Amino acid sequence: DGAMKTYWAAFLMRAKMEAQYRAAALSGLATQLFFGLILVYLYRALYGAGADLATLASTATYVWIQQAFFRMVCADDNTLTAAIIKGDMAYQLVRPVDQYNFWFARNLAMKLVGALMRAFPLLLIAALLPTGVGLSAPASFGALMLSLLSLLLGLVAVTALSNISAGLVLVTLDNRGVNAVINFLILFLCGNILPLTLFPDRWQRFIQWQPFAQILDAPIRLYTGKYALRGFPQIALMQVFWIVLLVLIGRMLWRHTLRRIVIQGG
Repeated sequence: DGAMKTYWAAFLMRAKMEAQYRAAALSGLATQLFFGLILVYLYRALYGAGADLATLASTATYVWIQQAFFRMVCADDNTLTAAIIKGDMAYQLVRPVDQYNFWFARNLAMKLVGALMRAFPLLLIAALLPTGVGLSAPASFGALMLSLLSLLLGLVAVTALSNISAGLVLVTLDNRGVNAVINFLILFLCGNILPLTLFPDRWQRFIQWQPFAQILDAPIRLYTGKYALRGFPQIALMQVFWIVLLVLIGRMLWRHTLRRIVIQGG
C-alpha cells in the first residue's frame, strides 16, 4: 500500500535523524542518572531506617524505569511545532498524505529511538547499583515480556496525546501554554514525577483508570510484579481503549482544524 510506505518512510527518516543526536543522548543519560540517584535517596530518607529492603528495591526500580523512559514521555516533535508557528505548515499541507498519520509516524519514531538511546545504558548502570538503590530484576521472565508489550502500547498512547497537543497548537498558534499543561499532566499522572504507588489508595484507583497511567505506570507495575500476570488482558484492553479514543479525538481535532486553518508567518 502506497500510503503505508509513505508513513513507514517518514518513521524511518525521523528515526535516523534522532539517532544522530548522540551528544544529546549522552547528556540526557547523565541528567537522568543524576536525578534518578537523587530521587532514590530522597525516597529512602522518606521511608526512614525502618523500611524493608523489598519496598526500597521496588521504589528504586520504579524510579529507574521512569527515568529511563523520560524521553518517551515528554519529547515532542519541534519540527511540527515550528512549522505551525512560522507558517511553514502551508508547505506541509501540499503533501498528498494524511497529515495526522504522517506526523504520528514521525513523533512515534522520535520518542522510540530517543528513549532507547538513553534507556539501555541507564538501566544497565542502574542494574549494577546495590540492592535497594539500583534496578531490581523483573518479577519473572513473563513479567518482563508483558511489561515490554505494555510499554509499546504506552508509547502509542503517549504519541496519540502528543498529536492532540499538536492539534491544539494548530488552533492556538502557541505551543508553550498547551504543551506545558499537557506535559505536566502526563509527567505527573503517569508516575514520572512521583511513583503512583506512593499515592493514597483512593487516588490510585482513580488515576489508574486514566490514560496517563497506561503510559508508564502500568508497564512498571507489571515488571515489578505489582500487577499479576493474569491481569494483563484487562490492562492491555484498557491501554487499547485509550489509544483508540485518543486517536479518534486527535483525528477529529486535526480534521476540523485543517479545514479552517489560517496560515500565519513568513
